[in-house]
Amino acid sequence: PSLSLSLRLRPAPAPRPPGCGHALAQAPRPRTNASRPKPRPKPSTMLSGKACIITGATSGIGRATARLFAAEGARVVAVGRNQSALDELPGELGEAFVLGICADLTEAGEPERVVREGVAALGGR
Repeated sequence: PSLSLSLRLRPAPAPRPPGCGHALAQAPRPRTNASRPKPRPKPSTMLSGKACIITGATSGIGRATARLFAAEGARVVAVGRNQSALDELPGELGEAFVLGICADLTEAGEPERVVREGVAALGGR
């Protein structure tokens, strides 16, 4: 018995102009509301009368959090390792700024000191 194999080659398809027929060449779909970035809400007074101690407040996310909480009406005790950056915060936070504490929270006893000083500045025990 002999085995025969036949192979049929098709000619290459003619090139198509962009956007004609191929799924990947279709025009992009319009963005839906779900995919659009939501507008940032205007600051409210959701945190009015609240007090907070914010660590890492001298830069990055911590500083942005301090600004946001102040804009929302909270009284802020800011904690960070950079004293000069802490010194700038009263101008940024206005009346919401209560106290800046320079501390490295990885050092023994520093977290307790920060809480003790922060609570005292905020009017607690």
